[in-house]
Amino acid sequence: MQPVLNILCPSLYVFINVLFVAKYSERISERVGLCATFSAIIFYFVLLRVVIPYLYNGMKRGVWCKRTVWCLCLIAFTGMLVVQYSIDPYNIQVDRWSALHFPIENLLSGIYPYTAFTHLGGNASPFPVWQILHIPFYLLGNVGLSFFVALCLFLLSCWKVQGEEKVSVVALLLCSSVAVWYEVAVRSDLITNFLFLTSLINFCFPYLCQRWIEGRRLWIAFVVALLACTRLMVLIPLGLLLLPYFIKMDWRRQLEVSLVATTIFALAFVPFVLWDWQEFYYFHNNPWSLQTRQGNLSDFILFVPLAIFLSMNHKGDAKRFYRNSALMLVVFVAVTFVHNMYIREDWHLFSTTYDITYFSTALPFCLLAFVEKEKG
Repeated sequence: MQPVLNILCPSLYVFINVLFVAKYSERISERVGLCATFSAIIFYFVLLRVVIPYLYNGMKRGVWCKRTVWCLCLIAFTGMLVVQYSIDPYNIQVDRWSALHFPIENLLSGIYPYTAFTHLGGNASPFPVWQILHIPFYLLGNVGLSFFVALCLFLLSCWKVQGEEKVSVVALLLCSSVAVWYEVAVRSDLITNFLFLTSLINFCFPYLCQRWIEGRRLWIAFVVALLACTRLMVLIPLGLLLLPYFIKMDWRRQLEVSLVATTIFALAFVPFVLWDWQEFYYFHNNPWSLQTRQGNLSDFILFVPLAIFLSMNHKGDAKRFYRNSALMLVVFVAVTFVHNMYIREDWHLFSTTYDITYFSTALPFCLLAFVEKEKG
């Protein structure tokens, strides 16, 4: 069983990236799609099995290898910035950037933000905290720049916690990811959200224990509530992380933590409720319109038991937690897609109906699991 678990995150990393190659190369022709997909599988297999082990061992022996890896990563990340600015965002058929840009534009103009639409005419309903965090990037003229700040924070957390050699591996895998390049090119905020989340978790993980968490329970409840006000999906890894500690608390502390978290979460939306109740509650473009339209309540019959098992399984071990979080996120997206395919009788995964970028939420957890060692 252990060898299977050890290859799980590398397999998920390959699966997510190959999925992107398959989807977008297929649009050229079926033959090109097959060749590109096969080539991507070979590329990532060689990267993970040959290149990364060679460079990692080289970095332990000499400085030259570290400098080579970081030069390659710096060139790649500079290339991402160039790619992002070389593409006209209004010509992109992905509207995540404008789902942030136009509500912030409304907000700063004194117009109710949830009346905004994207540049493709779709819904624009970012959660409050995520809007506020992106105001500086809006003022810089590009909300997609938040990716590079989240990337720096993520790599800093890896350097502080996992060490210099391992952060080099993480950086190399990040800049080798087709899924990440896609997210950057279309100025998507999805991978940014999860890089930011994993950074905070990674910084805190070495301190996690029952005593540490209970001593800071109100602050943790406060932070969890604010993180939930960025995107609801962040509650999946946060729930896996904190549930074992939560159930060991005294019931009074459990109640206290629950009340603080729900109160802070609700208070983040209160200004928009007071601003315009009719628009907030009745308008189809309210804060919940995008984040609740994909899932099916019946799927939670599967999700809840699996989440509880994966939460209890990590036992405070970093590798297990990151691995379990990556698995839960992929399963969550995959089951949701399959259910929607069944309902719509549309089984073509690469149609515009299904947004495969949701699989990218697992990538930061895959990378951290890849470089972590399991206890015992």
